[in-house]
Amino acid sequence: MLNGQGKLYTLEGILIYDGEWKDGKRNGHGKLYKTDGTLKFEGTFKDGVEINE
Repeated sequence: MLNGQGKLYTLEGILIYDGEWKDGKRNGHGKLYKTDGTLKFEGTFKDGVEINE
């Protein structure tokens, strides 16, 4: 189970998430990327869900 700072990659080695984790879910501040490398969302996550503040 992931806890703390970490990155998630696709099987092809493409970065899709860089940020904080808690109990294996995105939690805290992070960046979510599209598979083409462009930023999709930067902000807060809670239980794996993007939080729009």
